[in-house]
Amino acid sequence: MEDYIVRIYRRKEENGGLFGVVEEVGIEGKKAFRSMEELVRLLKGGKLEDRRKAEQIRFAIPVTVEGEDSSGKPFSEETVIEDLNPHGAGFRLKTRVVEGDELGLLIEPTCCGRRRNARVARVAEGPKLRNVEVVFR
Repeated sequence: MEDYIVRIYRRKEENGGLFGVVEEVGIEGKKAFRSMEELVRLLKGGKLEDRRKAEQIRFAIPVTVEGEDSSGKPFSEETVIEDLNPHGAGFRLKTRVVEGDELGLLIEPTCCGRRRNARVARVAEGPKLRNVEVVFR
């Protein structure tokens, strides 16, 4: 039998009265729910439908990511944006960052590129690289 931690952050009557996250004890990561039906589906081990606000564009855009790593040391790392939408981006990093960190993204080419500020929304540890999702500021 699995053990879960359920956190309810606020009640919204239009969404069935629930909004929160579920964590499985001993497993890294959280899954958000927006209704009682979604909470039950998560506790039964089911998947939620894709609730993204915008369609994702999948291609490689060179980017330099700058900020402070999880120990507070400044870093600058070149990578590629693999997922992009109007609200944020997804890429892989060697550097360890945590949810809530503030990052700067210098989107290439530098001659006509653009700097965007972003907040780390999700980090998934991989065998060599971390999958990082950010929300643009």
